[in-house]
Amino acid sequence: MQIVSVDIGTYSIKMLTFRVDKNKVVYDYAKEVVIDTDEYNIVAEHIEWDLQLKIISEFIETLDEETRLIINAPNEILTTRYLNLPLKNKKKASLMIPFQLEEDIPFSLSDAHFGAVLHTVDQRNEALVSITKKADFSGFYDKMLEYSVEPKIVTSQESVYDTFIRNTKEILPPSFCILDIGHSTTKAYFYNDKKLVSNHRSYIAGRTISEVIAENYKIDLEEANLYKHQNCFFLTKDQYENVNENQRTFASLMEKAILPLIHEFKRWEIGHRIHEGVGISEVLITGGSANIKNVHNYLATELGVKVNFLESYGEHADSQKIDNDEKFRRKFTAC
Repeated sequence: MQIVSVDIGTYSIKMLTFRVDKNKVVYDYAKEVVIDTDEYNIVAEHIEWDLQLKIISEFIETLDEETRLIINAPNEILTTRYLNLPLKNKKKASLMIPFQLEEDIPFSLSDAHFGAVLHTVDQRNEALVSITKKADFSGFYDKMLEYSVEPKIVTSQESVYDTFIRNTKEILPPSFCILDIGHSTTKAYFYNDKKLVSNHRSYIAGRTISEVIAENYKIDLEEANLYKHQNCFFLTKDQYENVNENQRTFASLMEKAILPLIHEFKRWEIGHRIHEGVGISEVLITGGSANIKNVHNYLATELGVKVNFLESYGEHADSQKIDNDEKFRRKFTAC
């Protein structure tokens, strides 16, 4: 059976197709489709869901075999809680979740729909819980029915990252952050001892940079997006003296655009350090905007920690096609 994992972004939709053969994942191919916002009436409610699900529906129709579809629910309708349940038995521990959530969410539990992943640790269970309002999820569910998108699994990005890190064989630092720099939002996932302990969201992302470029150079947003993807770059302070005046001006513009994100990240990191008793030693970046030239060096300088790219497939990917597709590797998990 062919498995299709879909990352629903606000700039593009990424589809990864693979199959499982004797407990081994065999990669087939990957595809990215950029969303065309000119195709719809953009003032309609939840127009982005129409744009996203239409692309997924058309892609599924091209497949000629039985397919198992996995998608992520829209991040904007989800909130996350991290619970410690003092029971070793998972079934009994799961029964405690509604009671712990009841006083910890900003709406009535009767209006909530949630899913949880439990991990047994010693004599207790740790639960990662994704929660949404029933009315919000029903709206997304109805849209899926409208476009005949019938996923086997609907998950959250927090759960995907949590499972990926817990199961990776790569050597990871004790405390680190995955920074997913997408188009509409930037999401940060903080880990300690391979366990996801907090997540944060900022609205300073790729779209912010495009808007700043469009405003300052008096061009439309579509042209600014194209320029960002092809020519955009960051400079560290010690690189300014090695470039011309126009390049310095542009780098300064980029710095001003992303500076609020730098401030937000530093606040998140302080919170992580206070809560976990340890600071992070590395940031792993992913997402479409992580492909901007020199962004990793710029972030390393501004954040004061080592910054590398998140290699989602690991260093020993079975498929040479995956190894050669570095750009897609960096983009697949976000936007």
